[in-house]
Amino acid sequence: MPASLARAFQHPLLENRKVFITPNTKPGKEIISSLVKAVNGQAVERIGRSVLKADQIPDNLLVLSCEEDYEICVPLLEKGAAIYSSELVLNGIVTQKLEFERHRLFTDQVKKTRSTIWLRKDGNKFHPVSKNK
Repeated sequence: MPASLARAFQHPLLENRKVFITPNTKPGKEIISSLVKAVNGQAVERIGRSVLKADQIPDNLLVLSCEEDYEICVPLLEKGAAIYSSELVLNGIVTQKLEFERHRLFTDQVKKTRSTIWLRKDGNKFHPVSKNK
């Protein structure tokens, strides 16, 4: 516990990060937004068109979602965004570490090669959706 508190003081967990939370994320969008703000993150209500038109998602954008909101996440996945469960932040607050791979969602729906992002559509077929840069 003392190590976690020291880390929290020196480097706030979500400092300089924007966090987009999809509507059905548990324990609730309002609760998660409050927690994000408590650890120096900025909860954003929506993602601007300029972000979706860009080739890549900004490095400082964190997307928290759930299986129910997969369709909302598809445009972000097509741009190469990683989507995480709210457990990333909930556990991260306790441990003062973000365990990205442990809480990543939709890993079975996305495949990346060196030059292309593939998204699973139509059952089991992967389709190319964008070029990696």
